[in-house]
Amino acid sequence: MILWKKVESGMPPIFGSFRKAIADIEFDGFTIPKGWTYEKNANFCSFMYVLGTTYSTHNSSEYFDEPQNFDPSRFEELVQPYSFIPFGGGPRLCTRYQLAKLNILIFVHYAVTKYK
Repeated sequence: MILWKKVESGMPPIFGSFRKAIADIEFDGFTIPKGWTYEKNANFCSFMYVLGTTYSTHNSSEYFDEPQNFDPSRFEELVQPYSFIPFGGGPRLCTRYQLAKLNILIFVHYAVTKYK
């Protein structure tokens, strides 16, 4: 599973997810204020959504040393919470996460036992 975690970090199953800013956020010199109205129109959302990308989190040098290098051993130890989130995290964790994990294990089992 350690090898698979490295594969997921380079190619996560989802690009990212939108979240509503529930507090003022300072990011890279910009401020995203709580309750900021983008456009008040029936065809548009009337609040700011923030896109958090899974790929950029998994490949951030803030969380992993040399994240672009193929090094599955970095997953032998516990990683910082929410630094590895291929299926989301917290209360919004993908409901099919365990099913996907089971499918991965079944695939690996057959790949290893049937390989000639």
